[in-house]
Amino acid sequence: MKGEVVGINTAIMAEGQGIGFAIPINMAKEVSAQLKDKGHVTRGWLGVAIQEVTPELAKSFPINPWVSRSRILPLKSPRDLV
Repeated sequence: MKGEVVGINTAIMAEGQGIGFAIPINMAKEVSAQLKDKGHVTRGWLGVAIQEVTPELAKSFPINPWVSRSRILPLKSPRDLV
């Protein structure tokens, strides 16, 4: 063992018999660097929204009413949703 950090614990389930959740160290390094350089963290954004298919929508499309549809949003940033 080299004693290297591989992740940072973020949550541990007491009743989970050793189940825990951690942030990989590479992600922590990237977040740390962005915070130092910019003062905030920039994340990727796909610009995709998912909605339920109502019976009315299902009638207008030749699809199964139990299938979800997605759409591409004409936005430049998630902030445009606010």
